[in-house]
Amino acid sequence: MPKCIEKEIVMFSKMSRRFIMCVLTASLLCSQVLSASAQSDLEEEVPPSNASISTVEAASNATLFLPSVTTDSQEKAVSQMTEERMPVNSEVQMPASEEADIVKVAVTAPAGMGNYCSMTWPSGGWAFASDTNGGDPCKWLISQSPAGGVIQRKGLYANNNWNRVVYRCYPPNFGWVGIYQGWGNAPLTWAYDAAKNKPGCIFNVSPTAMPIFDAPFPLSTAYSHVTGFDFAKAPYNTLNVPLEFGQPGSATATIVDWKGRDKSKGYINNHSGHDWPMPRGTPIYAVADGTVVIARDWLSTCTGSDSAVQKEVAIRHTVTGGSGYYERFLTYYAHFQSYVVKTGQVVKKGQLIGYSGNSGCSTAPHLHFGVIRLTNTADKLEETVHFFFPPQHSDASDKDIDSYGWDAPKGFDPWAWKAYPSGALSLNLWRPGQAPSVGNW
Repeated sequence: MPKCIEKEIVMFSKMSRRFIMCVLTASLLCSQVLSASAQSDLEEEVPPSNASISTVEAASNATLFLPSVTTDSQEKAVSQMTEERMPVNSEVQMPASEEADIVKVAVTAPAGMGNYCSMTWPSGGWAFASDTNGGDPCKWLISQSPAGGVIQRKGLYANNNWNRVVYRCYPPNFGWVGIYQGWGNAPLTWAYDAAKNKPGCIFNVSPTAMPIFDAPFPLSTAYSHVTGFDFAKAPYNTLNVPLEFGQPGSATATIVDWKGRDKSKGYINNHSGHDWPMPRGTPIYAVADGTVVIARDWLSTCTGSDSAVQKEVAIRHTVTGGSGYYERFLTYYAHFQSYVVKTGQVVKKGQLIGYSGNSGCSTAPHLHFGVIRLTNTADKLEETVHFFFPPQHSDASDKDIDSYGWDAPKGFDPWAWKAYPSGALSLNLWRPGQAPSVGNW
């Protein structure tokens, strides 16, 4: 039977560290649990027909329930279970994520960030730990656990603010997924408790906000906003906006914004960032310290712009917390009139990187700004983005996130859990007063 341990440990007299872990130690775990118990486990957690639940539409092959949860005034949780499948893709060129980034150029994480660690073992065992004070929970887990464990996820979470957790169990297809959101350590604990006795569980955790970005252009500029990040992505493609997010609109919305609103008319489907029209030649700045990973002219097949050659820049940002833990993001800026940086260059927040324009796949002068998550995505600890030669562009689409986060009246970020192995948790990355307006988006 699984052996689960919950510990409260005090170290160095001043540091209180809370660790939770579940290591499944039964030698027959995989054969017994997966062959005999997997299906019955799923059925046991489905509420009976007379239970008080909210049912949510998902992909046609998904069964999904929202059990009601009682919390105090500072905590809310969402618990959901589903079974999903989807294919993958990949190929060539961008500098790999280097550990040297952490020393060479890094953004210090905002105050109040803790660290978390998720590990698995070939037997189906797993462990999950968090440290509110920025210590090293992976090191602790390794010291307390059998040999052969693999660190699946490690990163930052808010120890005194809102967090979201996605956990997946039953490898290799990870057909069981649970999602929680709440204050501080609470959703980590809820996810841990829900995952007990399930094999091979992997936990992704993210704060709902990590304010590190400044505006990419002067906010005094005469600009507007015409389209933003679409959360209704493949393979689910549509979302039931009234039922899932408490917003007016369609039960099969094809474009959904960061507030869970139906934007299916008048906006770009499957858009991966935000578009701000502005005068040609508006200065564009790096939103945070980082390393330029691409500054290039990419020959598009588009017409109607000033030039088919799309001028674009991408910058990698490493956000460091305690004990060397970090999160990484890539910011992408497109349609420049000209850029003034080169690949490999280190840039500082607010540094000029180019001037807005109307190049490539563009119909008017504007800045396209996107964010790609490079750590703790749905299926990987670390991601690498490849920028291709024409006619392909890049393989970033499965790890795009919204820099404004997810802020619907109810429900959970769908891109974070419905699209496995694609998807990632979005979070608000703008510092106060620095987020460009998105108008009615």
